[in-house]
Amino acid sequence: MEQIVNPTNNTPPDSRLIKPESGIRRLAALDLLGLALLAILLRLPAFFSSAPIGFDDGVYGLSANSMRSGYAPFRSVFSSQGPLFLPILRIADFVGFERINSPRVAALFAGVAITIATYLSAIRLTSRGAALLAAALVASSGVVLWTTGPITSDGVAGAFAVSTVAAALRFRSKPSMRLALTISLLAGAAVSTKSLLVIPAIAVAWLLVASTKQWISAALVPAIALCVLIASAIPWGLINVYEQSIAYHTTQPGSIDVLANLDKIATTIIHRDPPLLLLSLLCILVALLNAVLTARRNRGVGELALQQSSTRTILERLTSGDRFLWIWLGAALALLLAEQKLWNNHIAILAPPAALLIACHLPPWRVVAIALVLSIPLQISGMTQIYNPKPVSGDDAIALRSISRVGDSWALSDTPGLIWRAGSSTDPWFVDNSELRITTSNTALQITSKTLAAAASQARVCMVVITSERRWGSFADLPQRLRTIGYGKTESFNSGAPKTGAPNSGTLGVYERSCDYK
Repeated sequence: MEQIVNPTNNTPPDSRLIKPESGIRRLAALDLLGLALLAILLRLPAFFSSAPIGFDDGVYGLSANSMRSGYAPFRSVFSSQGPLFLPILRIADFVGFERINSPRVAALFAGVAITIATYLSAIRLTSRGAALLAAALVASSGVVLWTTGPITSDGVAGAFAVSTVAAALRFRSKPSMRLALTISLLAGAAVSTKSLLVIPAIAVAWLLVASTKQWISAALVPAIALCVLIASAIPWGLINVYEQSIAYHTTQPGSIDVLANLDKIATTIIHRDPPLLLLSLLCILVALLNAVLTARRNRGVGELALQQSSTRTILERLTSGDRFLWIWLGAALALLLAEQKLWNNHIAILAPPAALLIACHLPPWRVVAIALVLSIPLQISGMTQIYNPKPVSGDDAIALRSISRVGDSWALSDTPGLIWRAGSSTDPWFVDNSELRITTSNTALQITSKTLAAAASQARVCMVVITSERRWGSFADLPQRLRTIGYGKTESFNSGAPKTGAPNSGTLGVYERSCDYK
C-alpha cells in the first residue's frame, strides 16, 4: 500500500517509498496517541481550574448545570450558539459523571479532536515530521487553547470544521459514498455548533470534494449539512433557535471597523501565539523562495506548462498543491476582518490553516528548533491564565462565599461563572448575562433592570450578585427595584476602587433576602 502522502517541495524522498500497510498504521497510531496525550496534558490545568476561565467558561458551565436539572436548551436555557452545542455540552457533562468540572470534557475532547484532524490533514500533504509539527502547533496554539481549555463553542465547532477538511482530503485521494456522508455529517455538525466561523473550512472541504468531479457527493454535502442543522434545531423550536442564535447577533448595534479588527488579531496572536507567528513568517519566506525558483525552472517549459494547465478545471486549480490552504487562511482572515464584533476566541480559526501551511513550507529543522526555543517562553509567559490558573480572589471570592449559602435556591449574577463554581444554580434564562443581552434590540431577549427585578422576585431566587459596571452595574435603578421586593445589600464591591465603608454605596455588591424555597 502506498503511503498517504501527496509529495510537495518539502516532502523528503523516503516518504515517496512504498511501505507496508501495517508499518504505516503502527506509526500513525503512535503519532495519534502521542498527540492526543500532548493535547490533554496542555489542557489539564484549565480543566481542573477552581475559577471560571473567561466569561464563556462560566456561562456554559452554568448552562450544563441547568440542563442537568432538566431544563431544555433554547426553550428554557438561553443560548446564543448553534442548536447542537448545548446538547453536546450535556453529553460531555454526562460522560464526566456530572461533577463540577464535567462540562469541560467537551473542551478537552475538542482539543484532542482538532489536533488529530490537523495531523490527518497534514499527513496527506507533506512528510510525517512536518505533519507532527503542524498538529503540535495546533495542540499548543494559544488561541486554540483559549477555546479548548475553557468551555467555548468555538473550540467544539473548530474541531468539527477541521475534521471536515481532513475527511475531504481523504475523499480527494479515494472517493466513496461513505466518506461523502461523513463529510456531510461533520459539516452539518460544525454549522449546527457555530454557523458563521466554520464557513471558510467547510467551503474548502466542499472545494476538495467537488474537485474530484463526484457531483452527487458534492451536492450531498450542503444538502445533508442543512438537514443536520434543521434536525438539531427542531427539538428546541425553530423560532427559538432562530431568535437566539441568529437574530440575537444580527440585531446588535455597531458597525464594522476593519482596522480595529486587524489590530485585535495582530495583538492577540503576538500575545498568545509567538511560535505560530514566527514560524508563519518563516513559512511565507520559504513559500516566496519556492515560488521564485519554480518560476525560473518553468521559464523554459512555459508552453508545455500552459498546455497542461489548460486541461485542468478551475476546481482542480483551486485545490492543487497547497493552494486551498491559502484560500482557507485568506477566507478566515477576511471573515474576521468583516466581523462587527470580533472576539478573541474567534481568532482561533486562523491556527489550523496556518499550521498546515507551515508544514508544507517548512524551513530547515535547525531553523524551526531555534524559532521554537526563542518563542515558546514568550508564549508561556503570556498564557499563565491557561497554564497556571489562579483561584478567585478579592470581590469575586466574597461573592463566591456568599453564593455558596443559597443551597437549593437560585442566585442571579452578571458573572455566571461565580454561581457555577459555587455549586449553585440560577434561572436558566439568565445563564448568559453578557453585555450583548443588554445592548440587543430584541426585546424578547434583552435584559433590563425591570426584567432582572421580575426574575429576582421569583420564590426560588434569594440572591442577586452584581460584579460589573458594564453589565448589571449599569442599571442605576436596579438597587431600588431590589429593595422594593425585599432585598438588602450585604456586601459592597467597588470594582478595584477604595472601599467607602458604606455597605449600600454604589450598585456593585451582593443583595440578599430570606428565602423559604425547599
